Amino acid sequence: MRTRVFSVLLTFALLTLCGCSSGPVNGYFVSRGLPHAVIMAHLVESPPGVLSGTLEATTVDPNSTTATVHDYNLQGTITGSNVSLRITGALATIAGWFGDAPVLVGTLEGGRLTLSHGTDTTTLWSSSQAAYLADVKSVDQEQAAVDQFNSAVEQAKAAEAYSQRVDAALDQYHTWGEVRLTRVATVKAWWTGRIRGYSRCVNRIKPLAERGVPSWRWQQCVLSIDTDSFNRDQSLQQTLALNKTNDSEVSRLEQMIATAQQRNSAAGDQLRAVCAGEGAEPQCPKLLQVWSTDAPKLPDPVKIAAFRALVPQVSAAVSADVRAATQGHATLVALAAEANHLYKARGS
Repeated sequence: MRTRVFSVLLTFALLTLCGCSSGPVNGYFVSRGLPHAVIMAHLVESPPGVLSGTLEATTVDPNSTTATVHDYNLQGTITGSNVSLRITGALATIAGWFGDAPVLVGTLEGGRLTLSHGTDTTTLWSSSQAAYLADVKSVDQEQAAVDQFNSAVEQAKAAEAYSQRVDAALDQYHTWGEVRLTRVATVKAWWTGRIRGYSRCVNRIKPLAERGVPSWRWQQCVLSIDTDSFNRDQSLQQTLALNKTNDSEVSRLEQMIATAQQRNSAAGDQLRAVCAGEGAEPQCPKLLQVWSTDAPKLPDPVKIAAFRALVPQVSAAVSADVRAATQGHATLVALAAEANHLYKARGS
């Protein structure tokens, strides 16, 4: 970028002279010799043989939304068709590009100003202010096209990043779903084990209570059942929450998939639009090729297919967990009530 700035500034400086051998120099000289740039020198000869003026360079900035404008002051002389100009003022801050006293030499003949610095030579042509402003407008339009290109690239990058988020979310669901499939038997066994323990307690204390054995001698299992009420209630709520979690996660992922596909389609359309025509950015062919190859993989169609195949299995597993939990909880509550009834009925 530094090299290009140097080239542009040097060309700007070389394009600044305008003169006419038939009378005093007074006018605009413009060059569009550099891509995405217009350089204008406004020179006035007064007194005779002494030149002063300004140099203005308008260039497309690939990292901005507006064109960059540089203004410089010029001072010099004209003898016949020979000119000599020195860049002064603002350019002093970058004088290192040309040395401490950047001087341009050349000729002004027939509305054509040719300036040289070392081995570099640039030509400026006499122009009107209106024509110069039209050139500036053209650069502004080129800047707008660059801005649209940059925006399209950012849109494509954002679409790709979002698709990667979708892929990661699908991976997370797959891991969670596989766990749910393997937990069905464990969930059922948890409730079955609790029912077995409660039933064993009730079956043991019932004949004791009926025979009038003091409750303090068999109350321990009843107290254990009372203490376990928190565990059975919490387990039921957690299992019921799984159903809501699965439904909401499936809905969220389907929405993310649809959003990703829509964003990818829009990004592709935008890239193709800004890369159409002869004035497209040089990066366009490669970008379009990469996008045409990668876009169909965003989000990963294999992961989407695996997700949609897994959802019915996970839903069935969660439903089985919910049935085991609701039925098991109801049974435990009934057994707990029976144990408490026997305990309270016999007293101590």
